[in-house]
Amino acid sequence: MISRQRAVEACNLACFDTSDVVSGWRATLSATRHHLRWLGVELSVEDFAWGPRERATGPLFQLAQSIGASADLLAVQNRSTSVVLEDDTALKAARSEVADIAGMAVRAAITRVVSGGTNPGADVVLFYDHLVRTLEELESLCETGPSWIGRIGGLATRLPSSPVDSLSNIMRLAAAWQLAHEATSPRSLLTRDLRSTTAQLRTVAGYLAHLTRVLDTVGGADPDDLASLAESLRHAAAAESQVSHAWRTRLSDMKGRVDSPAETAFVCLLSAATLAAGG
Repeated sequence: MISRQRAVEACNLACFDTSDVVSGWRATLSATRHHLRWLGVELSVEDFAWGPRERATGPLFQLAQSIGASADLLAVQNRSTSVVLEDDTALKAARSEVADIAGMAVRAAITRVVSGGTNPGADVVLFYDHLVRTLEELESLCETGPSWIGRIGGLATRLPSSPVDSLSNIMRLAAAWQLAHEATSPRSLLTRDLRSTTAQLRTVAGYLAHLTRVLDTVGGADPDDLASLAESLRHAAAAESQVSHAWRTRLSDMKGRVDSPAETAFVCLLSAATLAAGG
């Protein structure tokens, strides 16, 4: 597995400095959180907010790219293949594998900190404490003894078989939309970009609320899950309303066309959602 190879490299290489360790770990934690979320686990450990924020290029960043790519492949699976994720035994094994690989990255970072390979300071102490807490949580997800991942491993290494049904296509387009936004630096955003992003979120939440009501009407879905989703959407709508008000009252207007990759990805997602909603 490429991710495990990258993790081993991170443990063996000792040529990366403080900035690369911190920035590379931030990327690794973000990718791990994203991957585990698709495996049904939400990490409670917080992101590391202190220290340098330079773009990493070393072994930890390469590991983050590998973990993130596997998570993205999980995100675009269609219904015929994602049913594999309902196998509890394989699911626990997959979580254990991801947690073990991420744990190797934590140990690599800790080694650099305690060996004096990073510049001393208050941020390094905070970083060390953060790494220790993260390692404890990851180790709690690791299964003891041999584990069998089964077909889940295949989901994280290849695209789903064609054709992709309409609902799975929405998942694929939504993942592309999310990645486009995550790849956009906040420093590059203008007022019109912020307004556009807020409108995109409002539109997506509206379609989700509509589809939730449809599912509730036709049946076949867990009522508790639908109620939880509906409540989350109400909170999202309330938050969006506050953000929209902030754009109107606290920022000068910057009009013009938004022509970003995220906007293009949203147009594709909107088209698919409209079709699925019968519009």
